[in-house]
Amino acid sequence: MSSNKRAEIKPNSKLGRIIFNDQPWGPDSRSTPTQCEYVYGDPLADPTHYCGKPIHARRYCEEHYHMCYTVRAKRRLVAV
Repeated sequence: MSSNKRAEIKPNSKLGRIIFNDQPWGPDSRSTPTQCEYVYGDPLADPTHYCGKPIHARRYCEEHYHMCYTVRAKRRLVAV
């Protein structure tokens, strides 16, 4: 994603919270993905680090899985 497109993304939007996510290193943080592969910081910049918490689903911990994936409930059509 080019830098001019990032300027258009609002930091409080869902995509903005995923992209603009600078966090300090925590006790589970890793420099290479061994557990949760959620990247803190700008992946194009250096340094970045991974979450490192135990995997819940699809290579992410529970917190980051729910942040990145949205599951919609199926609706049934009922004839009237």
